[in-house]
Amino acid sequence: MSSCLRHALLALCLFSFGSAAQQSPNIILVVLDDLGWRDVGYMGNPFIETPTLDRLASEGLVFTNAYANSPNCAPSRAAIMSGLYAPRTDVYTMFTGDMGEDNLRRVLTPPNKMYLKPSVVTLAETLQAAGYHTAHIGKWNLGTGKKRGPEGQGFDVNIGGHRGGHPQNGYFAPYNLPGLEQAPKGEYLTDRLSQEAVNFIEQHHNERFFIYLSHFAPHFPYQAPADLLEKYQQKKQDAETRGHIFAEEFAAMVESVDRGLADILSTLRKHQLDNNTLIVVTSDNGGATYISYLPPLRGQKSLLYEGGIRVPMLFWWPGTIEAQQSAVPTIGIDLYPTLATSAKATPPPHLDGTDLSPLFDNTEAQLPRQNLFWYFPAYIAGMTEDANDRVFQQRPAAVIRQGDWKLIQYLDSDAVELYNLVNDVGERNNVAEQNLQIRNALQTSLNQWLAEMEAPLPLEPNPSYSASAEEKIANSWWRKMRLRFNKYFPQSNL
Repeated sequence: MSSCLRHALLALCLFSFGSAAQQSPNIILVVLDDLGWRDVGYMGNPFIETPTLDRLASEGLVFTNAYANSPNCAPSRAAIMSGLYAPRTDVYTMFTGDMGEDNLRRVLTPPNKMYLKPSVVTLAETLQAAGYHTAHIGKWNLGTGKKRGPEGQGFDVNIGGHRGGHPQNGYFAPYNLPGLEQAPKGEYLTDRLSQEAVNFIEQHHNERFFIYLSHFAPHFPYQAPADLLEKYQQKKQDAETRGHIFAEEFAAMVESVDRGLADILSTLRKHQLDNNTLIVVTSDNGGATYISYLPPLRGQKSLLYEGGIRVPMLFWWPGTIEAQQSAVPTIGIDLYPTLATSAKATPPPHLDGTDLSPLFDNTEAQLPRQNLFWYFPAYIAGMTEDANDRVFQQRPAAVIRQGDWKLIQYLDSDAVELYNLVNDVGERNNVAEQNLQIRNALQTSLNQWLAEMEAPLPLEPNPSYSASAEEKIANSWWRKMRLRFNKYFPQSNL
């Protein structure tokens, strides 16, 4: 072979390799904590300003029917990292499913893990094996240490990640978080986490990187930097004169995340990486009543109604993802196969999520999936805004969404709820009795899935349960007063 031909072939190979590398983007996965479906400007929030997110949304792919895998954080984050439904990870809820008084719980809940099994191959491990430098920055919530913490689950760097679900010392340093021990006193946590992402990009801008920027914000305690807090205090005064109630600390916390994203985008542009970086932004569950802007959805975090599980979700990758909106239902476990495909990485077999990349340039593409599922075998104690249950916020339940329909099947009784989410996104009208054929078909599909997942079922009766105790607490005067308050001041009117 002539020298000229060898040089030509080498140049062609280098060109092909370079093109392939360009097609395998850097990845930044941003997950917020307790950010509700409408807590950002591009989803119609009338109060919170998110100019950076709004720009990403206008240039990228927005999923308007996006869901978290759970109404609370640990199982949702386990699903994102594993690509698996809860029955495969045994991460069902926060801490324990046995919340509330023992004699009020009708069934025994299955043991709950607070970490990922050693057999789980995480998203970070898959990307790491594909040559990515990986950084976990922020909330982990799935264990601590060299095995269960981020450093044992595929991340080269761990900044802030431990078992805890929120910053125990608050959002101002000192934080008592790993990797942030030397933070200057008074520094704001959200700003620091965004800066750590900027630093990682600076260090690895000539290499492929995966950043899991997992913000604690806007989870309580509600604390915000002074400049943004002052801004929203003034805005709140103006908003209240129009008959709305907004939490200024919460709004300022969300904008602080947005402000950090602006710095990240500026760094990407500085190194000419913006066209070869895929950014995904979502939340681990829905927002909190009277804090998030939840209308017209029913429920809040910890509940399986739409307010507890429907979340914002956007994908941004200039030149690859077209600006568009999609009503295709998506869920947290879809992130793993989608990001692995985008990275040209090899994921483990049998992920439960669906690759969304066919929708990047064609929202009419058909995905090989018909149903979304939830399995939540836990009791959540506390007051409820739902008059149908006067004892628990959430009882053990399994859920299926198929097309426009959503069915909730309770696991401690024979109660079933059926909603048409197109006609009734607020889930106010249970039409299970009026649509027996649809209800039965959905129950059959749900029960088949539960069997395939080998979900712990049926749940065993709780020997400590007392029907009379439940009736007494349900009819107590303070419960009746709360229900009367919810009747006249429902979240949907705020």
